[in-house]
Amino acid sequence: MRPRSGRDDSQAFHEAWESGTPATAEVAELVRAAELVCESAVATPRPEFRGALRERLMAEAQTVLVPDPGASRRAVADRTPAT
Repeated sequence: MRPRSGRDDSQAFHEAWESGTPATAEVAELVRAAELVCESAVATPRPEFRGALRERLMAEAQTVLVPDPGASRRAVADRTPAT
């Protein structure tokens, strides 16, 4: 039996991951473990956190995102070439 290299193993995993058809039971087990890691890596904020964050952002927006009436005039003036 020929010794396997790490490159052979990673190639077998990659092909199984892409195709969904593992060549061996060992590779199938590795693919399943990777799938479990991916599934558990999804983070979803709690509804209470989302609600509280939204309230804080809306309150902050009322003071930080106040329109500046002179901003549009300055922006046009800044883009107008001097003669």
